[in-house]
Amino acid sequence: MLFSSNIYAQESWDFKTDKQLHYGAGLVIGATVYTSAYSMGESPKKSFYIAMGATAFAGIAKEFMDEISYGGWSDADLGYTLLGGLTSAGSGYLVTKFIENRKRNRRIKLRRKLMI
Repeated sequence: MLFSSNIYAQESWDFKTDKQLHYGAGLVIGATVYTSAYSMGESPKKSFYIAMGATAFAGIAKEFMDEISYGGWSDADLGYTLLGGLTSAGSGYLVTKFIENRKRNRRIKLRRKLMI
Protein backbone atom coordinates (compact mmCIF):
# COMPACT_ATOMS: atom_id res chain seq x y z
CA MET A 1 0.00 0.00 0.00
CA LEU A 2 1.47 3.31 -1.06
CA PHE A 3 -0.33 5.52 1.46
CA SER A 4 -0.88 4.62 5.09
CA SER A 5 -4.34 4.99 6.52
CA ASN A 6 -5.25 7.20 9.45
CA ILE A 7 -5.73 4.29 11.85
CA TYR A 8 -3.33 5.80 14.36
CA ALA A 9 -4.11 9.13 15.98
CA GLN A 10 -1.89 11.86 14.65
CA GLU A 11 0.20 13.71 17.16
CA SER A 12 -0.38 17.43 17.49
CA TRP A 13 2.60 19.76 17.13
CA ASP A 14 0.45 22.82 17.97
CA PHE A 15 2.16 25.06 20.52
CA LYS A 16 -0.50 24.67 23.21
CA THR A 17 -0.08 24.67 27.00
CA ASP A 18 1.50 21.20 27.28
CA LYS A 19 4.04 21.95 24.56
CA GLN A 20 4.80 25.32 26.15
CA LEU A 21 5.56 23.56 29.43
CA HIS A 22 7.92 21.16 27.67
CA TYR A 23 9.63 24.06 25.88
CA GLY A 24 9.94 25.95 29.18
CA ALA A 25 11.37 22.91 30.96
CA GLY A 26 13.95 22.56 28.17
CA LEU A 27 14.84 26.25 28.50
CA VAL A 28 15.37 25.96 32.25
CA ILE A 29 17.36 22.72 32.07
CA GLY A 30 19.54 23.94 29.19
CA ALA A 31 20.29 27.30 30.80
CA THR A 32 20.97 25.86 34.25
CA VAL A 33 23.23 23.07 33.07
CA TYR A 34 25.09 25.30 30.57
CA THR A 35 25.75 27.93 33.23
CA SER A 36 26.83 25.32 35.78
CA ALA A 37 29.18 23.53 33.38
CA TYR A 38 30.74 26.78 32.15
CA SER A 39 31.14 28.04 35.73
CA MET A 40 33.01 24.84 36.59
CA GLY A 41 35.61 25.63 33.93
CA GLU A 42 34.33 23.73 30.90
CA SER A 43 34.74 25.29 27.46
CA PRO A 44 31.66 26.88 25.86
CA LYS A 45 31.47 24.05 23.33
CA LYS A 46 31.66 21.31 25.94
CA SER A 47 29.19 23.18 28.16
CA PHE A 48 26.76 23.29 25.23
CA TYR A 49 27.07 19.54 24.66
CA ILE A 50 26.63 18.79 28.36
CA ALA A 51 23.53 21.01 28.50
CA MET A 52 22.00 19.38 25.42
CA GLY A 53 22.77 15.93 26.82
CA ALA A 54 21.06 16.79 30.09
CA THR A 55 18.05 18.21 28.25
CA ALA A 56 17.79 15.12 26.06
CA PHE A 57 18.12 12.84 29.09
CA ALA A 58 15.37 14.72 30.96
CA GLY A 59 13.06 14.76 27.93
CA ILE A 60 13.53 11.07 27.17
CA ALA A 61 13.10 10.15 30.85
CA LYS A 62 9.85 12.14 31.01
CA GLU A 63 8.47 10.53 27.87
CA PHE A 64 9.55 7.09 29.09
CA MET A 65 7.63 7.71 32.34
CA ASP A 66 4.59 8.85 30.33
CA GLU A 67 4.79 5.69 28.23
CA ILE A 68 4.92 3.49 31.33
CA SER A 69 2.17 5.44 33.14
CA TYR A 70 -0.44 5.68 30.42
CA GLY A 71 1.09 4.71 27.07
CA GLY A 72 1.54 8.34 26.13
CA TRP A 73 4.99 8.69 24.51
CA SER A 74 5.00 11.91 22.50
CA ASP A 75 7.65 12.79 19.94
CA ALA A 76 6.27 16.34 19.87
CA ASP A 77 6.76 16.77 23.62
CA LEU A 78 10.32 15.49 23.35
CA GLY A 79 10.92 17.77 20.36
CA TYR A 80 9.74 20.85 22.24
CA THR A 81 11.87 19.93 25.26
CA LEU A 82 14.94 19.61 23.03
CA LEU A 83 14.08 22.86 21.24
CA GLY A 84 13.94 24.67 24.59
CA GLY A 85 17.32 23.26 25.55
CA LEU A 86 18.77 24.19 22.19
CA THR A 87 17.46 27.75 22.52
CA SER A 88 18.93 28.38 25.97
CA ALA A 89 22.18 26.41 25.63
CA GLY A 90 22.72 27.81 22.13
CA SER A 91 22.14 31.35 23.35
CA GLY A 92 24.52 30.78 26.25
CA TYR A 93 27.15 29.44 23.87
CA LEU A 94 26.82 32.41 21.48
CA VAL A 95 26.92 35.00 24.26
CA THR A 96 29.89 33.31 25.94
CA LYS A 97 31.84 33.10 22.68
CA PHE A 98 31.05 36.75 21.92
CA ILE A 99 32.34 37.84 25.33
CA GLU A 100 35.46 35.64 25.09
CA ASN A 101 36.28 36.96 21.61
CA ARG A 102 35.75 40.54 22.73
CA LYS A 103 38.11 40.08 25.68
CA ARG A 104 40.70 38.40 23.45
CA ASN A 105 40.51 41.22 20.89
CA ARG A 106 40.95 43.84 23.61
CA ARG A 107 44.07 42.06 24.89
CA ILE A 108 45.49 41.92 21.35
CA LYS A 109 44.85 45.65 20.82
CA LEU A 110 46.44 46.46 24.17
CA ARG A 111 49.55 44.43 23.30
CA ARG A 112 49.82 46.19 19.95
CA LYS A 113 49.59 49.59 21.64
CA LEU A 114 52.31 48.65 24.11
CA MET A 115 54.61 47.51 21.29
CA ILE A 116 54.34 50.79 19.42
